[in-house]
Amino acid sequence: MMNKFIEAQSHMVTRITQQILEERAFYLMYQPIINADKQILRLEALLRLNEKYSKKISLSHFIYTLEKNNKIFILTKFVIQNSFYKLNLWQKELNKKIHLSFNISSQDIAEPELFRTLYENCYQYHIDPFQITLEITETQCLKRNERFLSNFQRLLQAGFNLSLDDFGSGYSNSKVLDFFNFTNVKIDKSLIPKNAQQISKIHKLKKQVKLFKKNNINVTAEGIENNFCWDLCKKLDINLFQGFFISHPKTFKEITQILQSQ
Repeated sequence: MMNKFIEAQSHMVTRITQQILEERAFYLMYQPIINADKQILRLEALLRLNEKYSKKISLSHFIYTLEKNNKIFILTKFVIQNSFYKLNLWQKELNKKIHLSFNISSQDIAEPELFRTLYENCYQYHIDPFQITLEITETQCLKRNERFLSNFQRLLQAGFNLSLDDFGSGYSNSKVLDFFNFTNVKIDKSLIPKNAQQISKIHKLKKQVKLFKKNNINVTAEGIENNFCWDLCKKLDINLFQGFFISHPKTFKEITQILQSQ
């Protein structure tokens, strides 16, 4: 009986996922990533499901189902095309280079069409590869194969930035950093101390940031949720900052207004 229930649930999730894809029932929000001077240096493109489906399935479950069915690149292609288009509009409006980041899966990096899709959109929208950061998690790195490794190096050689995302949420294995030439590491919010009483967490963060700096890896702190987080991470000479204390994800129009006032 339980197996039949699980099977029915799985079929339902697959059906909803397919409906979302067919209807393109998703959109992008953008979260500012700032430096210590509170200047926006990068925007992270974040996918959201339309309200019609957001209560039926979680975003993480939707993405997991796409990966399981080898359809994740359909979504990634949407993110690339739409975010690059918006990036081009911002650049025309502000007459300056803006950097963009977004999440990518191991399937995407192994996808033969990824490199062409990135390059075509860079060319079409007058974007330099160095403006783009592809974020991949530790867990995704463990799913690597030969094509993944080859394309990873190809992306770096072409000038794209590759960031280890959510460091600390998974294996936190320094061997991942030794094996891959990441240009940036994003520290997961679970490693960011929220108050002065979290002494062991503070020491661990200091040690980790020191290691990254020693290896010339830029560091982004995710999950800056209060003034203590902000002050601590600035004192540790972390490069970039992201979190609700800085800004919630915003619409294209809201980001445009923020950039115009900067």
